[in-house]
Amino acid sequence: MGSLTGSSTTAASTSYEIVDGQIVVPDSAVDRRGVQPGAGEVVSYEWDLDGDGIFEVRTEGPYTAVSSQLQTASYDTQGTRFVTVRIASHRTGTAETVFAQPKNLARVRVVVG
Repeated sequence: MGSLTGSSTTAASTSYEIVDGQIVVPDSAVDRRGVQPGAGEVVSYEWDLDGDGIFEVRTEGPYTAVSSQLQTASYDTQGTRFVTVRIASHRTGTAETVFAQPKNLARVRVVVG
């Protein structure tokens, strides 16, 4: 694998209303601009850039509930790869508390021709 770069940006708000003492959030994450209030913060991103199941790149926050991450990879050979990002969050944004970090995965197929 060739070069690899990364960066992140963060925003600090989410969208919700309180109606009759109840928190009302929009249906989609895009409309919420992140996670539900009180659900925590993203604490790390881990990247498997070549699809081998090993997460070679890890970046740690602090991030806010709404954040984005960019990783760039170049490949020396043709083929199909499934790039995966594993995102961990924590209710108080504490990266050191590894046992209370729910993780989510996202994958994308990359075809090098």
